[in-house]
Amino acid sequence: MIVYTSQAEIEDIFSISGADLHTDDLIDNPSFWEKLCERATSRVNQYLMGLFTAENLQNRVRIREITSYIACYLLSIRRGNPALYRGEHEECLADLENMQSGNLYLDIPRRQSHRVVMQNVVIDNRYFRNPNRVEPLTSTTVIGGQAVLYT
Repeated sequence: MIVYTSQAEIEDIFSISGADLHTDDLIDNPSFWEKLCERATSRVNQYLMGLFTAENLQNRVRIREITSYIACYLLSIRRGNPALYRGEHEECLADLENMQSGNLYLDIPRRQSHRVVMQNVVIDNRYFRNPNRVEPLTSTTVIGGQAVLYT
């Protein structure tokens, strides 16, 4: 699985001693950091995986920063402690929602849609230049710029 953060990035934000204080009971669990990075990455993927590929998301600084803050938040609440990065976590989730809706721009190529589109095209002789019209009620989608049949 491609992850968007690492133990070193989390420790840069959290500090090495702070991370050690929150993980001092995990001496026998070496895969904890991998699981934490995967959990934070999966939260980012919930918002953006339908729009972008994992390879493109992995290389963006802002995405790595968001994933690191989510991981810091998850680390801070791991043993029932009060959340240390709650404000940053909420800000990151708001940014992800804005990226998903298109309000925040990411200079990443968008994933191509592989959805099948069915269109019902009819000939409407009222229009001389372009008599082909798409019926929106019986089609799955209408692509921008297409002539639509209005009844």
